[in-house]
Amino acid sequence: GTWLGTGNYRFTVTAASADARNSTTSVDIELINEEPSKVVVSNFARKVNAAEKQTILGLVTPPDGVTIDDLTTTWTLAEGYLAADQTLQEVSRTVLELQASGQRYHDLVLDPGALVPGGTYKFLLTATLTSETGDTTEGYASVSVSASALPSAGVVAASPRKGLELETPFELVASYWVGDELPLKYGYETDDSVLRTPTANPKLADVRLSVPVATSGRGGGRGGRLLRRARRRRLSDEEEAARGNVTLRVVVVDQVGAKGQGETSVVVMENVLEAEALANLTNELLDNAFAAADLSAVCSAVSATSSAAVAAVGDPSRRRLQGADDEPSLLGGIVGSLAKAATELMNADPDAIEQTTVAVGGPIADPRALDDNSAFEALDMVNGLSASAGDVGLGSGESSTADAAAGAVSSMLGSALFDTPEDAASTGNGTRRRLTGSAYPYCQCCEAACASVGGHWECGEAGPEFKLDPFSLDSGTTYVARVEATDTKYDLSNTADVYLAVGVGSVVAAIEGGDRVVSVQDELQLDASSSFDEDINPDCGDGAGDWRANFGRRRLAHNDQHGAGATGDCGTGDDAGLSFSWICEELAVLDDGTKQVNGSCATDTEPFPTGVWALKSVEQRLIFLGTWLGTGHYRFTVTATSADARSSTTSVDI
Repeated sequence: GTWLGTGNYRFTVTAASADARNSTTSVDIELINEEPSKVVVSNFARKVNAAEKQTILGLVTPPDGVTIDDLTTTWTLAEGYLAADQTLQEVSRTVLELQASGQRYHDLVLDPGALVPGGTYKFLLTATLTSETGDTTEGYASVSVSASALPSAGVVAASPRKGLELETPFELVASYWVGDELPLKYGYETDDSVLRTPTANPKLADVRLSVPVATSGRGGGRGGRLLRRARRRRLSDEEEAARGNVTLRVVVVDQVGAKGQGETSVVVMENVLEAEALANLTNELLDNAFAAADLSAVCSAVSATSSAAVAAVGDPSRRRLQGADDEPSLLGGIVGSLAKAATELMNADPDAIEQTTVAVGGPIADPRALDDNSAFEALDMVNGLSASAGDVGLGSGESSTADAAAGAVSSMLGSALFDTPEDAASTGNGTRRRLTGSAYPYCQCCEAACASVGGHWECGEAGPEFKLDPFSLDSGTTYVARVEATDTKYDLSNTADVYLAVGVGSVVAAIEGGDRVVSVQDELQLDASSSFDEDINPDCGDGAGDWRANFGRRRLAHNDQHGAGATGDCGTGDDAGLSFSWICEELAVLDDGTKQVNGSCATDTEPFPTGVWALKSVEQRLIFLGTWLGTGHYRFTVTATSADARSSTTSVDI
């Protein structure tokens, strides 16, 4: 800094690609004639989504050689206005001021929605150091954050403006949308269904719609239970007149997740179909969606057709829709189709999980119309979707996944699965099974069949659990585990699959003893026989445990097999199939104490480690007198290699 002197300076850099695209940014630096604390904060490479939580990392390091009485670090908002005129204290999830001595991390975490879309902000982390003499010195660093403006200025158009329920194909087109972080993606939805998750295509064709219905339950809409036409509450004249109006929304998303919306409406006329015609139309729509391998199309077809199917259940002329004992109902078939799509077409994407979870609410809106198998399948699907959402998160901004899952479970509580014996008697449904957490007396029934793959059944609190013994599976291999549950009383069965991807472990090289000082007159042993391969079972049948512990027990087990004079532990070194190679280097110690490689220990007449002085050595353990090398500093490096060429290297300084 002495080349510039004290003062304020701006440094600007321009990064340019080979094809002349470029970007410019700058930082302001203040040079002072003092020694402040070093302050570093994380930067943002692009604009952020104001609807998400924001985290700015901060690291403060006091200057060397200064005796510190107090170090105070403080976050402040230097530029910009937060949402709803809130203060930084109100929107921060972390404390803004910390007092202590020594290096510390001080991060700033802002609530979702704290920033205004389109706004620009400057946050400052200041470190005030107070020495024992009472003198104070300030160091600081700042970061600028820009929130992406919501996509806007566009429209969405629908054609035709009027159509027949389920039969008329509507087309939606979004135009003229602009945003900060391009390219944009376009999704489509109604009040109670997601028609398509966001994609780069602004057009959505062949949309089939159903007549809107009244809602109740958990707030209505996607989280509530739909009251279908055959069993809905009485509508007012105004509601009845407007019931055919369907509001269609486009959700426009930029590259950081900022969302803008536009809407239009169409008129959907009620279509009174006979049972067979409704079933045929439903199957046709679902078949077309599966043929295109399009999860969004399947969910859209499920939402549209289940509305008409649920309504038809209450019509005496369509009672066939409830099915008979030997065939699933139309609603049950819709549930099965959605479950199939969730299994075959689902990817680990929050938007796809949201759309599928919302779609589940359609065919289960009247849970009494579902047969037991379909009801079980619907519950299992909600369970799987909820678990997937837990794994990948809910995505950016608002999500309907949680409300839709809760609404689906709430709806299913009204199914016959949860009937008490008294309920069953009063409704004439005969004996019904009630889902409980009771013990499973049959959980040992498959033990013999599963023993061949090294597993066993256990009775867990939630039911039977199948457990595989350690090292039963091969590394680098993907397996499909399938469970089949059979109810012999009702002659019902179901299966579920899970994929098990077994990773490849690491080889870990180790030299016992570490760096040390030894007498040149003594015999030196460098033992790498404790090196191990995570993919090799170290138990050796003696119960000594895994490679991360119980070295003593594994050493005793090894000695029992090979004799006390042999090197290594059970399941490590040679026993683990590892091979070893060594190198020796002379070190020069510099004035500042650092070490520098100064050449090899090997000579033409004494190659390392096969020279005369190493005759007592084996591949994984070197034994020699220090007099062969003489006094000085040496580095010994070993590389342990597995049969499939994975390797690890470590060294010690002697």
